[in-house]
Amino acid sequence: SGAYVQMMNVEQSEPMEYDIFSDIQDVSWAKDAIIYLAEKGIVQGKEQGKFYPNDNLTREELASILVSAFAKDAEEAETAFLDVPKDSWYYSAVAKAVSAGIATGYSDEKFGSGDFVTRQDMVTMIYRAAVSNGIPIATAPIIFADENEIADYAKEAVGALTKSKIVNGMDFNHFVPNGLSTRAEAAKVVYGL
Repeated sequence: SGAYVQMMNVEQSEPMEYDIFSDIQDVSWAKDAIIYLAEKGIVQGKEQGKFYPNDNLTREELASILVSAFAKDAEEAETAFLDVPKDSWYYSAVAKAVSAGIATGYSDEKFGSGDFVTRQDMVTMIYRAAVSNGIPIATAPIIFADENEIADYAKEAVGALTKSKIVNGMDFNHFVPNGLSTRAEAAKVVYGL
C-alpha cells in the first residue's frame, strides 16, 4: 500500500484515506519525513502519486527544497549564473538560496544546474540552512573512517550534523562523501533538522 494521510470528506464528515505517494514503501526509514514535507508543500512528487525516492537529487532540486523549508519568506533575489535561466522553474529558488547563504555556485557564472548532489554537498547546504536560520548545532569531530575523503569545506557540516544525529554514515563506518544523494535522503535530513 502507499503512504496515507487522513482527509475529511466534507459531505460525509468522516475521515477518508488519500494516497500521496505509492512508491515510498521501500524507503520506510524516510516515509514519515517524505509525507510530512509533502503535506507542508516542501517536497513534491515528480508526477502524480510518485515521489521517486531513490532518484538522485539535483542541485537545483535541493536548493528549492531548502528555500521552501527555511527561506520561504526570503525576498526575491537575482542571480547571474549562466546555467540558471530566468525562465527556469528553479531560478527564484537558486537565487534565494544563494542570497540566504544556503548555496553557492561552482564559480560566479556556474551554479551546476542538472548536476547531482553529493552527500557532502547535501549536508553542507543543509548545515548552511540551519546556520542562516539561527538553529544551534554544535560542531564536532568527524567519526568516519573515510574522513580524509571529505572535502575541507564540508567537514564542519558533516561533523555537526552527525553529532546532532541528523545524518549518519553508510555501511562500515563510512560517510561516502562523494556518493550521490537521493531524494529520500534529502527529505530525511531536512525533516531531521
